[in-house]
Amino acid sequence: MSVTSTDAKRYRAYLAEQHNAVAARAGVRARQRFSVALNGLTATLSPEQARQRERSPEVLSVAKDAVQQPTDDPKSTDLLKPSGSTGVWAALGGRAKAGAGLVVGVIDTGIWPESRLTRLPPARTP
Repeated sequence: MSVTSTDAKRYRAYLAEQHNAVAARAGVRARQRFSVALNGLTATLSPEQARQRERSPEVLSVAKDAVQQPTDDPKSTDLLKPSGSTGVWAALGGRAKAGAGLVVGVIDTGIWPESRLTRLPPARTP
């Protein structure tokens, strides 16, 4: 389905209504909405508001917004641990067949060291 189709636009409008309703129940406004690659929103919440939203059955997760800095530059075989007797390579036929039919997806946040997003001003409360 194309993200520009009528059905996709209608569904994103529905999600925006849901985002607004969830935010209104928390007493805040949605700052950003995500409805293509994932379904979510950003909002400025007090610690108590965040705890209340976490307990809500309509909310899967509440996470504090923070720019993450990697502590090192691991090799992918160290990070993902596919090798060794308990690794996925052994389970799928060893190194000779490692990666056969594998598709790797990368989600790029778009943030880089020089990005203005790494230097956001303090959030204003609604």
